[in-house]
Amino acid sequence: AEDYAIPSLEPADRKQFDTVMAIVKPLLASLDEANRACLVPALDGAQFLFVLDGAGQLGVFPGGTKPPKPIPLPRLALAVELNDPKKFTEGIERYTAAIRKAIEDARKAYPNQIPPQLTLPPPLVAETSAGTLYTYKLPWDLGQDVFPCALLKDRLLVLASSSALA
Repeated sequence: AEDYAIPSLEPADRKQFDTVMAIVKPLLASLDEANRACLVPALDGAQFLFVLDGAGQLGVFPGGTKPPKPIPLPRLALAVELNDPKKFTEGIERYTAAIRKAIEDARKAYPNQIPPQLTLPPPLVAETSAGTLYTYKLPWDLGQDVFPCALLKDRLLVLASSSALA
């Protein structure tokens, strides 16, 4: 693509392409490094368990509209036995930092064009008897069956679409 398509771009399009690539290339390099140094060693050869549960319900649509009756909603979870929980946690921290930096860089490159609500907030963290529960508040409330979370205890990681499965 760089040898064929990019040289034929109009100057304004080339400037736009260069601006985007100045944000995307460092992001991808950071994510690649996090994968190689942290996530692959933490997950390589690990045991995985996929869970699909049919007990979920969607009681409200984005914007607050309620359906006449709750809509059946599958809930998903993935349980993983980590090789190295510290490396996994470091990898997630690197991912988070890289994404936040890309959002910041995009805001600088495109002033007043990136919506202020486009953020990557930190998770809500709670210590429970089952382990450390990380929950992620969505921009809209869809009920407790659509509430992404992660549970970490020793070498066990559970990623779930609902804290009921974590």
